[in-house]
Amino acid sequence: MKPNKPVLVAIGATAAIAIGVLAFRGLAEPSGSTATGPAGGNAPAGAATAVPAPIAGEASHDPAAETAPYRDSTASVADLRRLVESPHLTAEQQTELLNLKQALLDDAQSDSQALRGLIDALRMDPGSSTAEHLLSILGEVRDPAVEQLGLEMSIADDSQVQAVGLDLLSRLGIAGQDTYELTRQLLADPTRDPEVLRSAIHALPDIPLPASEMNGTVARLGELSATHADIGVRSESLFKLGALAKDANDLRPVIDALARDRHIDERISAAMAIRNSQVVDDGLRRQLLDMMSNPDELWEIRHYAAESLRRFKLSEDDYRQYQRFNEELEVIQRGG
Repeated sequence: MKPNKPVLVAIGATAAIAIGVLAFRGLAEPSGSTATGPAGGNAPAGAATAVPAPIAGEASHDPAAETAPYRDSTASVADLRRLVESPHLTAEQQTELLNLKQALLDDAQSDSQALRGLIDALRMDPGSSTAEHLLSILGEVRDPAVEQLGLEMSIADDSQVQAVGLDLLSRLGIAGQDTYELTRQLLADPTRDPEVLRSAIHALPDIPLPASEMNGTVARLGELSATHADIGVRSESLFKLGALAKDANDLRPVIDALARDRHIDERISAAMAIRNSQVVDDGLRRQLLDMMSNPDELWEIRHYAAESLRRFKLSEDDYRQYQRFNEELEVIQRGG
């Protein structure tokens, strides 16, 4: 796995623990700033009482201080691994797996030590067979400790650990400044591992921004969508642009990706991104009508164009075109 450059910028109060990881490893030196933990306590950065956050592969606390809920949690993770690594799950084992995950989630939401057991399990082995299941559980626990884990892992040297941390932040869906600053900095370097870039784009939150900042983010995503060598990075950029776009100008890189000379996956991704967007613009409406009505266009693009038109007010003529397409769609769905 290719190491990536650490993010050497301040990324907010909640992310102070992640910056502490860099300081501990000699990669950054926060000076004179005040770090605020999730409980709201303030302490000068570098104070004698400050303890750096554990890095991936290290336990988060003194094992001697483990509590019964922590031990039960780690034991359940071992059961989870046993089930996940079974070559062929029976119906009974599948039910057991679902019940076990629900029990782990319930315990994590009600007991901080049970939650800590899951956090340590993912931190210690983010590449394990259970990682995806742990992510699905932790992604539903909107606790500051889980967000800290995501931020911490997202600035690791290992690209796989970074991708897992960003995946966790994306699943949490916390529209916070800390995650925005972190992902924005990761996107500033297009030479990063494509998996990390894809994960960073996916985790980039939609938060209120001044116009200048929003324009810069759109430009960065637009450049990645048009020029990056990895098709996954290009497609993920298009999806994010569709989600963030506030007007037709923001959506321009997505509209440009519909051009016939673009890769088919990009064109379909662009059509999906427009379908998922909230932008309503007269020029976009006309373009969607043209794509929907064009028999030479890809069927997937025609279909997404028609779905996009549902959020527009249509004239009588527009609506007749829309109805003709639906009649064509019904014939195809009947196998005609």
